[in-house]
Amino acid sequence: TASALASWQSANGVMPAVGYFGPISRAKYNAVCGGSVPTTGDDDDDANGDARFDSCELLTEDEVSEALGAPVGEGELTDIDPFFDCLWQSEEFDTVNVSVYLASRSEVEAFFDVTEDAEPVDGLGDRAQYSGFGFLEILKGEANITISMIKFDIEDDKKLEILKGLAEKVL
Repeated sequence: TASALASWQSANGVMPAVGYFGPISRAKYNAVCGGSVPTTGDDDDDANGDARFDSCELLTEDEVSEALGAPVGEGELTDIDPFFDCLWQSEEFDTVNVSVYLASRSEVEAFFDVTEDAEPVDGLGDRAQYSGFGFLEILKGEANITISMIKFDIEDDKKLEILKGLAEKVL
């Protein structure tokens, strides 16, 4: 199932295409399948008049480069309201992605609770969990923040340590 999802992600331009059905995949699925998540236009305000959220401002290129151990380019912002994603990538295709889902507290809690078999992580936001494969999810107020990392040459426990450090900067 993970390989089938990774194939779907790749075919639909979802990066990173790793077979994890996180916020980016869910937003793309809703957009492709005519769900309730609309794509945004070029306006700086959404339908509710709220300012757009730039998740690329949550970390610097230097912070991401240090986390990956390799230089990265400028973060690439993708916003499919209410999801705001920023992806940084190294020349070796190692990546860090910050995805922020903004909604009511009950909606972000429900979204947070979708992940099964996740390991609770203490000390970050209101609640946090690590679902493995380089995905750290944090619930804070009316935001669900997912920080993910793809770097194949390090172990999962080291990824969690790095992601916690990035999360502390984001929060």
